[in-house]
Amino acid sequence: MRLKVPRFFHSDGFVGLVLALVSFLVYRTTVSPSLGYWDSSELAAVLSTLGVTHPTGYPLFTLVGAGVAHLPTGFRPYYNLNLMVALYCSLALFFFYRLFVFLLSEKAARLFAFRAPVANPRPSWSRWAAATGVMVLAFSRTFWSEAVSLEVYSLHLVFLSLVTLLFVKALAQQLLHPGRSAGRWWMFFALALGMSFSHHMMTVLLAPAFLYLYFTVHGFGRLAWIGIGRAALPFLAGLSFYLYLPVRAAQDAVMNWGDPDTPSRFWTHVSAAQYRFKMFASPEVPAKKAAAFLASFPAEFGYAPLALAALGFLWLCLRSRRMLAFTLLVVAACLFYAFNYDFDDPNFYLHAYAMVALWAAFGVARLSMFAGTAFRRWGLRALCGLIVLFPFDANYASVDESRNYAVEDYGRNLLEPLPPGALILSDDLQGFIPGAYYLQLVEKVRPDVVVVGHGVLAYPWYQAQLEKRYPGLLQGVRPEMRAYAEERRRVERGDTSRHRVYSALFTRLVQGILATNARKRPLYVTADIHPGFYKGFETLPEGMALRLVRGENFPKTPVGPRDFGFRPIPEHLAYAGYIRTAYAWGYYNQGRHAILNGDSSEGVARYRKALEVKPDFGPALQGLP
Repeated sequence: MRLKVPRFFHSDGFVGLVLALVSFLVYRTTVSPSLGYWDSSELAAVLSTLGVTHPTGYPLFTLVGAGVAHLPTGFRPYYNLNLMVALYCSLALFFFYRLFVFLLSEKAARLFAFRAPVANPRPSWSRWAAATGVMVLAFSRTFWSEAVSLEVYSLHLVFLSLVTLLFVKALAQQLLHPGRSAGRWWMFFALALGMSFSHHMMTVLLAPAFLYLYFTVHGFGRLAWIGIGRAALPFLAGLSFYLYLPVRAAQDAVMNWGDPDTPSRFWTHVSAAQYRFKMFASPEVPAKKAAAFLASFPAEFGYAPLALAALGFLWLCLRSRRMLAFTLLVVAACLFYAFNYDFDDPNFYLHAYAMVALWAAFGVARLSMFAGTAFRRWGLRALCGLIVLFPFDANYASVDESRNYAVEDYGRNLLEPLPPGALILSDDLQGFIPGAYYLQLVEKVRPDVVVVGHGVLAYPWYQAQLEKRYPGLLQGVRPEMRAYAEERRRVERGDTSRHRVYSALFTRLVQGILATNARKRPLYVTADIHPGFYKGFETLPEGMALRLVRGENFPKTPVGPRDFGFRPIPEHLAYAGYIRTAYAWGYYNQGRHAILNGDSSEGVARYRKALEVKPDFGPALQGLP
């Protein structure tokens, strides 16, 4: 007697869940157990304190993350958040699978005017093709890297897949059953699109492809514009999450980037006005970035899957110009944005990578038409499994962050040795500053230390944030703040003739903060601060930082821990060299000070410590006898 298997276990939903679960289990083995670099640590601090993050604000991501950070899982908040992005990427794969299966179906064939069957008529082959494309995407380098450390693109991938799925389903329903059930799918799409925009503005890069397909199906008549009008209300409902930013800013959140509580500051923030200068920055940028993209592109997928993608692309060229145009418009918009934006971020190419994975699925679908015999069927299935192993094997080591404690250890080594109430000025806005904010605000590691970010001190919102956290810190520099703010307004209006005055006023502001706080608290700087900003002070190495001193009553030997305790730094991390260099400077400064005070043996020992951390550290190599 044959057992009846529940219908669900034969469904596309079940297959999609299996693929998502398998991917999540793999991501779980590579997820970071600690703080990440750059935006990751800042996001961990903002989400854990329900604040406002850098432009464009990402309100939906913040609201969900704030709840996840404090779930009673027994893990630290940032680890909860790292698991959250792994779950987001897995959920995105579920929707990508449903999307790929639909695009391989007969409904989609009619929507995209296919001139031949899309795949082998057996339903199982559409699933094999879709699953292969999805797993190739799952283990591609950039997609996988989004699943291991906190970043905003993980949720964007969920919306990228979901919005596209709802859009093509709505159009197919309208084409096959006019006026019957298309309205429901269209409303769901509009709501999801608004929510996608309320998370990440890269959603706008889908507009060329979506508008092309919409008007190709509906034409430019009255009904087409009525359909767009009907989508307005649910779209605005999804977009309404942006109201979080002015509401939370008005409550003086402790992390309050941009302070977007007025219409002008709100628009400046959500439009990312401070980054506009990076778009179309120079004619050389597109060629340079295009060359870098083409050089890294084959390795992104482990090479072999690109053969399937090429076959699928060729198949679309021959059989569906509409599908070809749709996918190419997604790719073209993505590359146009990425190539013209003067910032190196592989996540800008995620839309293009998703289309490459779709082409790979079409490549398998094309091959499935030749799988007539049992031998060929099993051979093709084996090929699909083998193809997926290529990106997995190629990228596992380069994305694995399961032993990455670099940013947390770096932050602790700077913060913990400082005396009570110290002030430390740093320009490290990628590692130390955001990491310190999380450690101080969330885990209460040395909250007495005043951490000042040199690179953002120019912004009025940051000055207000400092005054809120540290009352009286800026009390003695009101004239300098007013003079600098007035000059800054001139620069923002386009007056660049007074650049030297602008820079001089900023230097005076920083010098004033240090001078007025010299009697209140111990002062420190990190090695990346130019000596011109602390003119009039001598420096003494204490741990990884330099203490600023005046007069003859200060000790002339280093104080505090002389060695830095940190766990192994994974060499494949893009910022491994940067953090190693910071440790090396700490040892070097101790050694140089020892030599200047007549202890050459101790100085040489410190130099050798620097070289243990970073063997090619030039200053230490030059200082050795």
